[in-house]
Amino acid sequence: MITIKDEVPKPDLPNWEKFGKLIEKSPNDILRVAHTTVRSRLGFAGMHLSILRQAENISMIRAMSEDVMINLMSSLEAMGHILNAFYALGIDYYSVTIYHKSYHNEKKHKEQTKSCLRCRLNEVNSPLGDFLDKFLKTGSPVEDWFNGLIEYRNQILHRQHLIAYSTSNGYFLPDDPSILGPQGGYFDRERKRFVTGNFTKRRRIKEYTEFLYEIVMEVIEDIFAIMVEEYLQTN
Repeated sequence: MITIKDEVPKPDLPNWEKFGKLIEKSPNDILRVAHTTVRSRLGFAGMHLSILRQAENISMIRAMSEDVMINLMSSLEAMGHILNAFYALGIDYYSVTIYHKSYHNEKKHKEQTKSCLRCRLNEVNSPLGDFLDKFLKTGSPVEDWFNGLIEYRNQILHRQHLIAYSTSNGYFLPDDPSILGPQGGYFDRERKRFVTGNFTKRRRIKEYTEFLYEIVMEVIEDIFAIMVEEYLQTN
């Protein structure tokens, strides 16, 4: 039987706590609400992860993993609002996103960077911009966990078909969730098993969801650590 705690767990985030003390008297409502949202969303992700760890039914496994991913991405997006407000980047509230805008091109790059939080952050805060460029990459969803998380979230919310694949050996996530149709496969002679196309990474859904939770927690704490240190150095 799956056990569910009555209270949503509050993740241990020392740097989040430190940053909260710096802004507790801030008149910026968006900054304070976004700060609270980061932790609450991580708490929701942790609660669903605890259920996922106990789940055996495929439907429950899928439901809980999807809830974890949605909340992790929401926590990162709330982080974007914090960065926008804290560094006064001037991005419109409805245009804030934690990842680089995908429509950049050479002719319109200068104009488009005005509405891209990551580009604006690189202009005003190089160390933090460099950190995000290193850990929040939006290259390949197969190789870059952050872009993978973005695509999994998009898949869950907007595309009406199953994204996971069940076999006798486990329950797996696709390598690239942006691929909408089935792909071919091949027989792995060394491992003596058939490998289904777009599932070559063998991302077991429980283990990979756990990995995403841990890395998002780490990245968010590191972002807060950078901001706290910078604030203390300049005030």
